[in-house]
Amino acid sequence: MIFLNRRSCIQFVFLALVIFVAPQARGQVDVLTQHNDNARSGANLKETKLNTSNVNKDRFGKLASRAVDGNVYAQPLVVSGAHVTGREAPTNIVIVATENNSVY
Repeated sequence: MIFLNRRSCIQFVFLALVIFVAPQARGQVDVLTQHNDNARSGANLKETKLNTSNVNKDRFGKLASRAVDGNVYAQPLVVSGAHVTGREAPTNIVIVATENNSVY
């Protein structure tokens, strides 16, 4: 297990947010459990958009960030196209839990 300091964990969480919630990332696969599937393989066999030509230092990076109140050790979960009360259009949701039992 790799332990990251608070800043590294926060950066990891928001990198995950950028990857999974960025408006350009339409058609992504939901991450509803740890490591993408019940077998915990970590494989995303439905990935069709990301490859070595479009994931590079010039065309890929952090778009936004948000502070959280502790380290994040659990898998961030992603639901795309969720219908949320109070919003007219479907939206992407990232759920993150911290070591302080806060959920964002």
